[in-house]
Parts: sequence; C-alpha cells; structure tokens
Amino acid sequence: MPNSEPASLLELFNSIATQGELVRSLKAGNASKDEIDSAVKMLVSLKMSYKAAAGEDYKADCPPGNPAPTSNHGPDATEAEEDFVDPWTVQTSSAKGIDYDKLIVRFGSSKIDKELINRIERATGQRPHHFLRRGIFFSHRDMNQVLDAYENKKPFYLYTGRGPSSEAMHVGHLIPFIFTKWLQDVFNVPLVIQMTDDEKYLWKDLTLDQAY
Repeated sequence: MPNSEPASLLELFNSIATQGELVRSLKAGNASKDEIDSAVKMLVSLKMSYKAAAGEDYKADCPPGNPAPTSNHGPDATEAEEDFVDPWTVQTSSAKGIDYDKLIVRFGSSKIDKELINRIERATGQRPHHFLRRGIFFSHRDMNQVLDAYENKKPFYLYTGRGPSSEAMHVGHLIPFIFTKWLQDVFNVPLVIQMTDDEKYLWKDLTLDQAY
C-alpha cells in the first residue's frame, strides 16, 4: 500500500514555508515592527501546530513522509541547513557553532550593546549584572521602553514562567531565575511566575495528572 500522510499535514507544511517566505520578505522590505512581529508569531504558531500533528519538529527540507537529507556541502545550501533554534532544538551545520547575530536578525530582536548596558546602569544606579556584561544575555525586545517607563516612574511588572519537567529544578531554570531576581531587585517591581503545566500537557506525552 502507498505510504501517505494526511492532506492537512502537508497543507500545514506548505503553510509554514509560505509564512516563512512572508517573514523574510517583510524583514527585507523594512516593514514595521508590529507587522513583522505578527507574521513571526503566526509562523511560530504554525510550527507548533505541525509539531503537535507530526510528532516532530518542522524541517524545511523534509516534507511529511520523506526522510531528512543527511548533508549538503554545496554552495547552494539552503537556510534549512543553517543555524536552527526553537524552544526544543538548537542545531547548526557550522564548525564555528551558532551565529547568534544572524538569529537576532531572524527573530526580530535587538542586540544588547554597550550603550544599552550603560543606560541600565544610569537608570538603576546599579552595576549591570555580569550576565549582561559578559554577553550571556545578548538580545532584547523593547528594553528601551521599559527603561522609559522606569525613568518616568510609570509602574510595570516582571512576568516569566517555567514548564515543570521533573521533580526538581535544573540549571536551565536557574540561570533565567538568577537574572530575573536581579531585575526584580534593581527595578523594585513585582514578579509573576506562571507554571505552565497546561503547555506541558499539550506538547509532551503526559497525562493530566502527570502534568498537574
């Protein structure tokens, strides 16, 4: 019998490719940040839907039912063989590792530069955290708006979340929490932490009781 995939899965695969092209064209055409952000959010949503339906991450060079190619060393290697980072996967074909400057452009964020670090120090009166000074946290979105609010004494709060995956926390939880605690202290603002057990139930092979 022929090996066939549901039409909806192939349609979803094609929709991701189309949306990816849209994102690239918007960025190349210097579209507004809101327009780019909206397109990127749609792309992320489509990829999450694909992962839920296919049981594996979307790969641009691997349509449903086709094995992924092992390598391509030619000069026309596609973007699919470049750096790939999402909430579940970090991979690169380069011996030099991930090119984070390219990822900053791809995700539509901004580099944390010396000017921003100096502004944080001036606004808070505190020496910036060594995670900032050493480039461990290297990218941001709208941090200047946060600093505008802080300097104008407008209230804001911190929000983060964690997806429980074991009986204990691990270093992947600890590093963002260390930095979040520093932000909470220097800006003297409330902090909200959501435990995303509902997300774990949706995207992991867990029962409701296990996720709870």
